[in-house]
Amino acid sequence: IYFEESSRKKTISYFYDILKPGGYLFVGHSESLHKLSRAFKPVLFPGAFTYKKEV
Repeated sequence: IYFEESSRKKTISYFYDILKPGGYLFVGHSESLHKLSRAFKPVLFPGAFTYKKEV
């Protein structure tokens, strides 16, 4: 399923709001947050894009 950019940004913002500080967001290889959000810090993890909500 593909979403418009505005819908993707809204969804990412929702995940950020509900994720606890220090929590991780794992997404598939085709779901990078690059160019969509700077709220999460990218973290290296084999086989997935991983992002951390800073404390």
